[in-house]
Amino acid sequence: MCEWTKMALADACESIDYGYTTSAQEASVGPRFLRITDIVSGHLHWDEVPYCEIPEGSIDRYRLADGDIVVARTGASTGCSMYISDPPEAVFASYLVRLRLKKEVDPRFVAYCLKSAEFLHFISAASSEKSAQPNASAKTITQAQLRVPSLSEQRRIAHILGTLDDKIELNRRMNRTLEAIARAVFKSWFIDFDPVIDNAILNGKPIPDEFTERAEVRREILARSQPSPPSPLPEVEGRNYRGGFEFAGLVERARELRQKQTPTEEILWELVRDRRFLDLKFRRQHQIGDYIADFYCDEHKLVIEVDGGIHRTQESKDAKRDAYMESLSLTVLRFQNAEVLDSTETVLSRIASALDVSPSPSGRGDGERTPDQSPSTFGRGARCEGVADYRHLFPASFEDSPLGKIPKGWDVKPFSEIVEINPIRTLRKGTVSPYVGMASVPTAGSQLEAEPIDREYKSGSRFQNGDVLFARITPCLENGKTALVDFLEEGDIAAGSTEFFVFGPGLAGSYFAYCVSCWNAFRDHAIAAMTGTSGRQRVQKSAFDHFEMAVPSRETLMIFEEMMRPLFVQQQSNSMESRSLAGIRDVLLPRLLSGEHVGAGEP
Repeated sequence: MCEWTKMALADACESIDYGYTTSAQEASVGPRFLRITDIVSGHLHWDEVPYCEIPEGSIDRYRLADGDIVVARTGASTGCSMYISDPPEAVFASYLVRLRLKKEVDPRFVAYCLKSAEFLHFISAASSEKSAQPNASAKTITQAQLRVPSLSEQRRIAHILGTLDDKIELNRRMNRTLEAIARAVFKSWFIDFDPVIDNAILNGKPIPDEFTERAEVRREILARSQPSPPSPLPEVEGRNYRGGFEFAGLVERARELRQKQTPTEEILWELVRDRRFLDLKFRRQHQIGDYIADFYCDEHKLVIEVDGGIHRTQESKDAKRDAYMESLSLTVLRFQNAEVLDSTETVLSRIASALDVSPSPSGRGDGERTPDQSPSTFGRGARCEGVADYRHLFPASFEDSPLGKIPKGWDVKPFSEIVEINPIRTLRKGTVSPYVGMASVPTAGSQLEAEPIDREYKSGSRFQNGDVLFARITPCLENGKTALVDFLEEGDIAAGSTEFFVFGPGLAGSYFAYCVSCWNAFRDHAIAAMTGTSGRQRVQKSAFDHFEMAVPSRETLMIFEEMMRPLFVQQQSNSMESRSLAGIRDVLLPRLLSGEHVGAGEP
């Protein structure tokens, strides 16, 4: 039985430091500047962390490193902590305390100790003694007592809990990527009118002045939209080949790597597997000579490598590997983990450029045939019957409207005629039903932050699957609180905050209504229309009578819904799995930290 000892948090630390005092800036003027605001959700989105100016000589003092822990020391979030894993160039703010651990302890194990009820109770008691505003000094925080087993046991516990959290984080990042793809297609079709511009170019039709700049971008894409045929595979008598390259006995190693993908590799694989990206065949952990490529597209002789922190120390090896690949006339693209996780759209665009194909939709309309210039970004994996043939739905010219030039044949309608605002959903008072409060609605993404709770219905909004929840009050509206209702049982009616607008599908569909609700122009219109006293301002239903947009045929809208469905269904599946994993983690955390031995497979 492993022996546990008590240790003050201070004794586990190599250094305990306060952060840097300055103002955060949105412009990239220096390193990322981590604040309390960036960690309170329990997730760290580096792409949303602002920057700061800091003298070159001070960066090392405040730089965050892999394995650091930061703890909030003031305000309602006092004691909130975050484990830092593979950060970009970043420093931390003065209201955070950085703990850098000794080698005798596992930093992630200590990070889980700081999530325990015992630590949070200690911080709550210590931080409320001195003033009404909770705060705790670094000295106070590090007086907390930890129960610590052997280093090997610490690592075992951190591995069990970390595996669950890594999968939760992977699901969260994957959902953000799926959401970004959905919004990008919505913008391309219904805001930028890319398919119509493509058709106009391909049919020699005039481009309105307001679309001239966009048309130049589309011309460049169309000019390189036809890929060259793949070169023939080498023919060498008496040798076995895999993907056209010599079989060097690495098959078992490749299989092992497929079973042990990194979270970043898993995200990229989910996006390109089964011809989901540009209808192209990608292989993962593919042998090429004496090397194994992370991803390989044989049709275009493209190698994709995803690099973690270790690659910073083996640049010469990577250069030798790349030179070998290029000697075989292969193109090699390298991406850092952070690029794939935080700038997925940019990564996919670079891959598309290297393939000489376009990830954006194009089409034909007005009865004029245009070449099938670019396959859907989603490929076969996301197509339903009829979706692949969406291109004929778009016209090849524009016409005048109150909004300016819009696609020929499209209508201009106010948002209040496109969707049903606060549709009738019958729910009797006193009926026990699922309830969604404002706190459960996310500021980013379509999925709830927490599951609905069952309670008696008294008043408030009512909704069913397929509806969209849209916060109407400050600051929730400004913060972006919006959710897609896809979490109810068939036929259920749920209740929610009185401060929600409910958007029913109406003429369009659930995914179209959701994407409009997230559109910056739509949200800016709603925010500008808010009325009421300071701090309690709300947008009124009538405001949506004055937000107009161009609307295509019902058929086009339904094709959009079919294209979006697999993206949102996958988000729902990921969120359900994450909630289940979080429940398991929360059950295991106190048991493991109490010294109870939990075997593999135990809940």
